[in-house]
Amino acid sequence: MSATKLSYLFYRYFDRTATEEEKNTFIELLASPENEQEIQRLMEESWDTFHSDRKRIGDEKSLELLQAALRSRPAGAAGPLAPGFTDPVPGAVHVIPIHSLPRQAKLFTWPRVAAAAIILLSIAGLYRYGGRHMRDGQVVQSPTNPDVTGDPVAYIQQRRLPDGSTVILHANSHLEYPSNFSDSAREVTLTGEAYFDIVHETARPFIIHTGGVKTTVLGTAFNIKAYPGAMKVVVSVTQGKVKVENGARLLAVLTPDQQVIYTIPADKVEEQKVDAESVVTDWTHEDMIFEGSSFEAVADVLSRRYGVSVNFKNPKLRKCMIKAYFKGTEPLSKVLEVLCTISNTHYTRDDRDDRKVTLDGPGCD
Repeated sequence: MSATKLSYLFYRYFDRTATEEEKNTFIELLASPENEQEIQRLMEESWDTFHSDRKRIGDEKSLELLQAALRSRPAGAAGPLAPGFTDPVPGAVHVIPIHSLPRQAKLFTWPRVAAAAIILLSIAGLYRYGGRHMRDGQVVQSPTNPDVTGDPVAYIQQRRLPDGSTVILHANSHLEYPSNFSDSAREVTLTGEAYFDIVHETARPFIIHTGGVKTTVLGTAFNIKAYPGAMKVVVSVTQGKVKVENGARLLAVLTPDQQVIYTIPADKVEEQKVDAESVVTDWTHEDMIFEGSSFEAVADVLSRRYGVSVNFKNPKLRKCMIKAYFKGTEPLSKVLEVLCTISNTHYTRDDRDDRKVTLDGPGCD
């Protein structure tokens, strides 16, 4: 199993976008000793991403989760538990809270699968069960639509919404949206920062909720920044026209290269001219500038950002060095075209699943 494929499955499992087949494959890989080093790297990468600014679930919830995981240990499962853990016995399970585990204790033979999943949930600060969300220690009811999806992402990620619109989510951001929009409106809820490129539909406005602030568009491209605790909502428009409201109050109507900053505690509105393209690409291109990166490393970035599996038909392609620059707002097809041109390769996408991309060409020695 290539590191790229394993990384793809890891992040899809982590993002809860994996298919049942992908989940099963990942669980099998997680239990294989030969993948331990790569899994360790991926987990530490995710841990470091969230460690600085994400609260963990509490000790009581950590205990509850781990007890459930330990009780689900297959009968006769072999292998030692992590340091500080004991085998489950009825009515008495002793554990160390997840967030206090030493880094070297994050991976172990069994219950690697169960504990790894719990650690990932702890890192994200989000625990879902029974239709409820556990965010930073508080339980919040999900929206009434049972199909609402979206979890915090550990990296910049591009998503395609049910109407064909595109959203690029900043790391540590969270977007909630239904699997199918209603006939009257397309509504989503954003926590964090995202760039939206919205398909024009006159009869169905696109509405983004960020706390008490509502941004409404018909079809345009713009950036919204609304992090919890920042007490500000910043909207910057690159194309079209955007209306920003707070309840019944109109805050601003923005056109290209205009920005509004709404300071919530002071109820203050500031409008200014900006280079909106720069505002967006300042963060969207963060991991899309390749200065002599291996094709394998580039494929790993594309897998995470676009939610695809990138495979090399010719293994020699992995070693090819890539020098390319992208804004980070391009569709995958455009990125692949550029990469194939500069590397003398070509790509194909699976007819049955266009998330599977295969690259082929002469390769490099």
